[in-house]
Amino acid sequence: MDMLDDLLNIGAIATRFISQNQIKGISKQQVNAYLREAALNKQIGTFNSEVANRTGMAAVQGIMHETSQLLSKQVNIMSNRGISLEGSPMLVLGETVAMGEKKAQEAMFNANVRGINHQFSAEIAAQHAITRAETANANAMIQSLNQAKTAVDSIKLLSSMGGGNPVTGLINGIGNIATGAISTIGKIFGSLTS
Repeated sequence: MDMLDDLLNIGAIATRFISQNQIKGISKQQVNAYLREAALNKQIGTFNSEVANRTGMAAVQGIMHETSQLLSKQVNIMSNRGISLEGSPMLVLGETVAMGEKKAQEAMFNANVRGINHQFSAEIAAQHAITRAETANANAMIQSLNQAKTAVDSIKLLSSMGGGNPVTGLINGIGNIATGAISTIGKIFGSLTS
């Protein structure tokens, strides 16, 4: 191999090594972004669940207030008409209370279901983000292995420049590259000054 081929091979390996390092850095950034996304999804799910529960509690309070007002209205009407609050009228009042409690329980149940759905959806989104983070992490590990392979290939290439002795080849290869680089730089500067 002549010096130009050596330089081109080393340049190609160096370029590959640099690009693999950049890809590895991007993969690590992706891992961090996905982990932040997972944490944020969990926070959003918790927040939405709390909002659903608070909304449910407000609905229950509203229903209980309406029931209380209806019950008071019924008692006033019965009292104004001289109806005794025993027997059937008492059953009507009891039914009013029971219906109010049933509506309040339904409202709270629906709020709990919404809260659980928010938590579940957030957990699924967080798990998807964690899976993407694990994939990006695996890609970064693959890039590390590719970098190691590139380094080994570089050492093999430099070692082959010594005519049988790998240590001499490595030293000669590095020396040839340095000499070639200095010569090339000299030629470039020489052409610029002439």
